[in-house]
Amino acid sequence: VSTQSTGNSVDKEIAKYHGPSPTLSCKLNGISAPDATALIEDRCFGMCGPACKMCWEWVCGDCCIHTGCKRHDGFCRGAMGKFHKDCVSFRGVLWDTITDTPYDC
Repeated sequence: VSTQSTGNSVDKEIAKYHGPSPTLSCKLNGISAPDATALIEDRCFGMCGPACKMCWEWVCGDCCIHTGCKRHDGFCRGAMGKFHKDCVSFRGVLWDTITDTPYDC
């Protein structure tokens, strides 16, 4: 797995959870991406943390793709970007009216 993503560094922990032979398992409802390079090209959409620069394992317990994180990334990558109210309030991860789950990792 390349550790470069459009000129930005990639957290080395990501490779441990993704690719054809991950060495670490996902927790909760996390999903491992079979193609780590494609995940990095998509700026780690659905993972906790800022793009691929830093995996925030403390949020969901791993560096995997999570349903709530995917929703949150969708809000943050929309027209208003990080200034969208649902991005700033961590909707999708800390709270979400779609699933009625207070912490959806």
